[in-house]
Amino acid sequence: MTEEWRPVVGYEGLYEVSSLCAVRGVRRRGTAGGRLSPQAHGVGHLWVQLWRGNRRCARSIHTLLLEAFIGPRPLGHESRHLDGDPTNNHISNLLWGSRSENVLDRVEHGTHHYASRSHCKHGHPYSPDNTRWIGNTRICRTCRRVISRASAARRAP
Repeated sequence: MTEEWRPVVGYEGLYEVSSLCAVRGVRRRGTAGGRLSPQAHGVGHLWVQLWRGNRRCARSIHTLLLEAFIGPRPLGHESRHLDGDPTNNHISNLLWGSRSENVLDRVEHGTHHYASRSHCKHGHPYSPDNTRWIGNTRICRTCRRVISRASAARRAP
């Protein structure tokens, strides 16, 4: 795969981003140019510091790539890492998507904090025979039986 460089949106003539996930400063009078060193932030997303004049702005590499290679961010959308790895910023792994799509991706990859739970809040296991799915929500069958029996007991004369 050949590396393709495109201007960083909003920083044209100052910075470029490559199809292989690198960001560089454009060589111009008074600057050396060269690749910027990304820093991990939060849950592993990679960021770089961009300067315009004496103002600094931290930008995520995945957002810079999407803006340069896919287009502007649609209203209400955010970036999605299709494989669930926030450090994999290859353009083939990135898409704009809704918050809902991003959360469903996290559930599918097992990185969502509820999806990784093996037991309900009362300690019953989420095993195949004890789990009922309603849409994307897991329901503990044991807890459901207890609630149903208590409800029936309250209704009985």
